[in-house]
Amino acid sequence: MKSWEKTYTDEPIDYSNYLKRKSEEQKVTIIRVRRGINGFPYSACDANGFFIGNFEKLGDVRKHWLLEIRWGKVKLIRELDKQPDMSRIDETKEMLEEILGAYARKG
Repeated sequence: MKSWEKTYTDEPIDYSNYLKRKSEEQKVTIIRVRRGINGFPYSACDANGFFIGNFEKLGDVRKHWLLEIRWGKVKLIRELDKQPDMSRIDETKEMLEEILGAYARKG
């Protein structure tokens, strides 16, 4: 028996896992560029508008995600008429203050 005869099978090949992985790889992340906060002219936000980071120039935003943009994984959208949504950051600050307050009361 030859080596190729050992691996050959009449059963159909299941490509569903491969196709699932490919579709997950091709998902595009949307970065929204909005008016900056804390003295910065531009802010990067996720698809829902939640704050990611501040930038001095639009070119800095592109430079930050340069490879992902080339690979087609990131798409930038300009929304310079809107502000970032800071609600998540405010909630996180409140939770941290509560945690630190609890530790302060223990000590």
